[in-house]
Amino acid sequence: MALIALAAGSLSLVACSDDGDAEATSTPAVEATAAETAAATEVAATPAATEMAEDMAHDASAGALLAALRLVDTAGFHGMDETLNGDTPAINASWVGAANHAISATQAVTWPGESEAAAATFLADAQALVVALDADDVAAAAPLAAAVHESQHAFSHAAFHELEHLGARDASPGAMLAALIYLDNAGFHGMDEALNGDAPEIVASWTGATSRALTAARVVAWGEQQAAADAFIAGATELLAALEADDASSAAAP
Repeated sequence: MALIALAAGSLSLVACSDDGDAEATSTPAVEATAAETAAATEVAATPAATEMAEDMAHDASAGALLAALRLVDTAGFHGMDETLNGDTPAINASWVGAANHAISATQAVTWPGESEAAAATFLADAQALVVALDADDVAAAAPLAAAVHESQHAFSHAAFHELEHLGARDASPGAMLAALIYLDNAGFHGMDEALNGDAPEIVASWTGATSRALTAARVVAWGEQQAAADAFIAGATELLAALEADDASSAAAP
């Protein structure tokens, strides 16, 4: 596990080396809730996010898919659902922008295979939620938030499945950067510390985070850094198998 974290960090550093100094970070991978939701929605709600999505111009490349999925997956729909269907439901002002930018990103990309239908379902749910959020209608937004939370998960799952079958790897710098976002935020450092700590235990969210990072690494052509990418892919594949088997001992092994 320690080598997985090291490989991911090394790949990030060498892949970004041509653009100046870069510090690879690995934060614990959890679904967007609480503090992460607040941070993600602040970023997603910027005009630049919409402009970036619109510039994709219905792109079908792996890099465009990864970038769009990142906006969708970090928009904070999980947190919206929990808050609106919790004990003290209330609408956060940043949610409208975050949801709208996730919608823009989804609309800007051509989704392959089964992910096209999943994207359409997500879009319908998200657009309905935005109407309720715009109206500051908590009662109407609550069931809609639950629906979009569910359809966002289904959409993300379908899209990552289709990514694995795109064929040729994406060699663009944008694809590399989009993939690195998934690697750097998968939480391998935290997994390493937890699994090799005093009370090793597997967290359910690690499987999805590892799987997404693995897919992102596989669909990109890494050029001179392909050997580092292949080392990460091999290690992450073994880690994913251990996580899926709930085998903390194997997952912790170097």
